[in-house]
Amino acid sequence: MAMTRPQPELHHFQSDVITLVLGYKNTAQGELLPVMQQRAKQALRIAQQFNTPILCTGGWGEKFNQHPCAHASHVQRWMQQQGAPATQFLPYAASRNTYEDGKLCAQAIRLFNVKKVYLVTSDFHIQRGFLWLRHFSPHIDIICKPSETVITEPSRNALYAHERQAITQFYRDFPDTPAVETLYDWSSLGLPVS
Repeated sequence: MAMTRPQPELHHFQSDVITLVLGYKNTAQGELLPVMQQRAKQALRIAQQFNTPILCTGGWGEKFNQHPCAHASHVQRWMQQQGAPATQFLPYAASRNTYEDGKLCAQAIRLFNVKKVYLVTSDFHIQRGFLWLRHFSPHIDIICKPSETVITEPSRNALYAHERQAITQFYRDFPDTPAVETLYDWSSLGLPVS
């Protein structure tokens, strides 16, 4: 759950802006599943467009990574194979779930004095990722840049149902949080509101 400490060469990038890509799943051999590849491709596009360093999330967990290396290290390796330099990556957050994504990334946000985050995760997951990041880092500007998830409609419906349940639980735990519908212009992304 701790952050790794390689030293990125941040002077090449905007100093107070990052691209944050939330983890998904990999195989037992460390290969990224298509949904994670879609997220990583989107993160590369955003980081290149806005000249930002990249923060990847994902440690270990029964449901998403049983490989000895952290999930985020597989994401970084894959992105490097697509052309991203190793110096573009911030120390990753070895999180186990979306809650820990928000909590551990808040540490990096404070450490690197980040003011703006381009948040990359799947279209079905963007609202929950946004809620947790905003919960732990309410002072930053969060720009949502979801990746399109190319899957069957039944699979998509199941993922959105899971997200609605998780967001409902978030509001049970934090009832004073404003409604997700009021926190961001989701219609600008062409996404349904959970």
